Amino acid sequence: MKAREYSYVIGLRDSPDWIHETHDLLNIQYTAALAEYMLEKDQKKSHETSTESLSHAIQRFPWLIAPLFFALKLSFPPDFPPTMPPSPIQSVYTELYLHRSKDLWSVSEISNWLVSTAKATASKLEESTAPTSDDKIPLNVARHLFVMNVPELLGHIPREYLAGAQLASDPLPPPDSVSPYEMRLKIIEQQLAQDRIIRDLLNFPERVAALPRGLEVEGEVERGAGEEDVNGEDEDEFEEGDDQGILGHIFENFRNAFSWFQSGGHAGDDEEGEEDENGLENVD
Repeated sequence: MKAREYSYVIGLRDSPDWIHETHDLLNIQYTAALAEYMLEKDQKKSHETSTESLSHAIQRFPWLIAPLFFALKLSFPPDFPPTMPPSPIQSVYTELYLHRSKDLWSVSEISNWLVSTAKATASKLEESTAPTSDDKIPLNVARHLFVMNVPELLGHIPREYLAGAQLASDPLPPPDSVSPYEMRLKIIEQQLAQDRIIRDLLNFPERVAALPRGLEVEGEVERGAGEEDVNGEDEDEFEEGDDQGILGHIFENFRNAFSWFQSGGHAGDDEEGEEDENGLENVD
């Protein structure tokens, strides 16, 4: 409205894509009627259309009239029935509109038009002195009030929204939001877990070497005492340095496995391909 984009405001109210939302927003209905009035004035037309729109807005949201008249210091029509917002969310919308847009109606020409239309519409209204709905304030509206930091509006935020800890940079985030601090912490935890696994695997040979002599390496088949191999030698006897050879073989396997994972599972494919290519016989 302050940018004099009157057609945009009217189009927003009448858009079929947004009608299911704007229908319940008093700020859109009242301001669109005012936009029609200003557009008619620029085009030097009568104000029949805008007056009808304002009357419809008053009938749809009559509880705005009393606080708006009070904020503008206008005489309240005596025959206008007392009304109250039907739900907590409509009470919030009323105070938000007064906080932001009451000055749009402060011009004498506009305020006189508002008074005359309210008086003409009063007979079409019924008295309403108690809320008729328990519609709670949604989280996105509570977040908006929190960010505005207007003292008289902060009291509308439900206590359950303020029960948890709040970040100054992101107050009342949506339930599915991910804090940048939590995301960074998860990345650090993953890196530490990977480092711990790699460290344990690299230290595996030293841990095996520290085991008592005579324990078999897991996966080895226990051989009977006194059994001889094909050369007639006792298989229970190990030459000096055989256990170090086993440890070195295990360590080499782990190192090859890590190299294979790091290369994406393609380590050695080129060499095998070369061997297959060289091993093919010429069939021509």
